[in-house]
Parts: sequence; structure tokens; C-alpha cells
Amino acid sequence: YKLLTDLERAGGLAANLESYAAAAEHELPPAVDIRRIGAVVVGMLADALDAYAEGDAATCWDVAHRDGEVDAACEAAGEAVVRELVRAGPEAADDAPSLSALLPEGRRLLSTLRDLERVGDHAAAVAARTRYLVAGDDVLVG
Repeated sequence: YKLLTDLERAGGLAANLESYAAAAEHELPPAVDIRRIGAVVVGMLADALDAYAEGDAATCWDVAHRDGEVDAACEAAGEAVVRELVRAGPEAADDAPSLSALLPEGRRLLSTLRDLERVGDHAAAVAARTRYLVAGDDVLVG
């Protein structure tokens, strides 16, 4: 089953996310709500697995819709991180943190966002494969 491959990859990404969280040293920029994005992604994965277990093709549409929301949220958050890094550049105020101090945290945040988005993609793939198995509908299969 390709479902197992998606779940295995999501598990690997979850391990990455745990290491990023353990390494966090600074407050997030206000426009970056990692916890909310993470909660949506966890909900997507749980709903996709429930849909599979229950043969619920209708829930698969909802999971696919939320994947688009996660993609947009990750893109907006990534832009906010980059704006913070630019603000810390050579023309930053004297009391602003230096770019070299923020760069490792910025990389970690961008990696976190990338991996959250990828877990969402795997949840959507589980939902698409489930919908195909249950209803024979391949509209969600990409």
C-alpha cells in the first residue's frame, strides 16, 4: 500500500519536527503561528486515518481542502520569517538582534514550516487514496 509509505514519511518528518522544537531558542515572529499550523496538520492526519478506518469517503474532501489552507499558512509564515531576517540585515536598528544571531533560528523555522507542509501533503495523499479505495473516485489522487 502506498498509504504505508505516506505514513512512514510523515513519521520521519514528525521526528524532524521534534528535533526542531527541542532546538528552539527564540520567540517566533508574531505572524508565525506554528502551533496552529501544527494542530491543523495533526487533525488532517488523524481525520485521514479515521476516514480510512471507517471507509468514510466524505471526510477525504475536507482533508484535501485543509491541505490548501496549510499550504497558504506555511507560505505566509515563511514570508514572515524572511521579513524578520531582512529586518535584521545590515540596515537594522542598533538594538535589533544581528542577522548572524537570527539566521540559525530562521533556518529552523523555515525547515519546520516545510516539514509541516509536507506532513499535510502526506495526510492529503492518505485521504485521496482512501477516497479511491472506498468510492472509486480518483479526483483527489494527484
